[in-house]
Amino acid sequence: MSANITEMEILQNSMNSSRCDNNDTKAVFGPLEVYSVLGPTAVVVFSLVPLTIAAMLLYSFYFRPRADHPLRKHILLLQLLPAVQCVLLFPVLLSPAAMELVSMLQDLLTVGAMVVFVDFTLHYSGTLSSIQAPCPLATPPLCCLICCPQPNVSPVVASLILLPIRVTPVALVLNFLVNLYLTYSGVVQDSAGGFFQVSNLHNILMIPFFVTMMYCFKVFFGLTALKMKGSNPRWRAGLLFQMFALCKTFEGIISVLEVRSVLPCISGLPSKHLSHMMTAMIQMFYLTILVAVIPRLYAKSWIDSFLPKGFTNPQGNEGDSDKSNGESQKMLH
Repeated sequence: MSANITEMEILQNSMNSSRCDNNDTKAVFGPLEVYSVLGPTAVVVFSLVPLTIAAMLLYSFYFRPRADHPLRKHILLLQLLPAVQCVLLFPVLLSPAAMELVSMLQDLLTVGAMVVFVDFTLHYSGTLSSIQAPCPLATPPLCCLICCPQPNVSPVVASLILLPIRVTPVALVLNFLVNLYLTYSGVVQDSAGGFFQVSNLHNILMIPFFVTMMYCFKVFFGLTALKMKGSNPRWRAGLLFQMFALCKTFEGIISVLEVRSVLPCISGLPSKHLSHMMTAMIQMFYLTILVAVIPRLYAKSWIDSFLPKGFTNPQGNEGDSDKSNGESQKMLH
């Protein structure tokens, strides 16, 4: 009798193991397959997530600057960035295999937003070389430079600070095109080789670009914060930096948990697809917090009072201008 029970337990464990270790990601796994696995939960997710994203977009757009603000497009892009990131993540819940494409689009969007932030800040602070302060070299991840003398921000140093921020988007676009070519040309990478393999060289080469860009971005907002006091410069730049860094961190942690078989088992759902869906949900939860904060940081009076005197507003219809100014004042108060 005990031998029969043992055989049944072994058989049941093997059946559960076969269901849990379903790693066949070659088959199409779209919304119907997600519904077949999750059932009514999928319907709730597919209904509530778009409504939440729509509410996030409306909330962000509510704090938009007045229509005649000379940097309106810059401010709108920075305010809408977290909500647009959620729009990109939603297709992952419908088709988890789209996570790799979505991740590349997220990188393009966030790095582009950093470039916009730099251009936006320079309109207010002026050129970096005009800042009378030593360059903070000992900025993470290069804290080891704390013993080095801090040079003054000369035009050459200012150009070196801005160079990685301007070059990284170009490198990222080239990397995106290479990935598209490899995908549509039918080149299959050996997943057993891991990330650091020759066929993945184009992605490995992006690491120094990202590291130098993040370092120079932190140096940049550390310098410009001196001339932007009263506009929450470290909050605005820090949240943008964290958006990029933490989203990549969440993706890496979930991938490691998936490789080590730590994630829970859902019958019929490949573990790789489960990790993609969990990554999307965690990132969306984090981005909802940023949506509640970032738009309000730009809906302040400093966006007008900090403008240089030579930065005049375009002349338009006086009635429309008065109306937009009235709406802006209501929004600020």
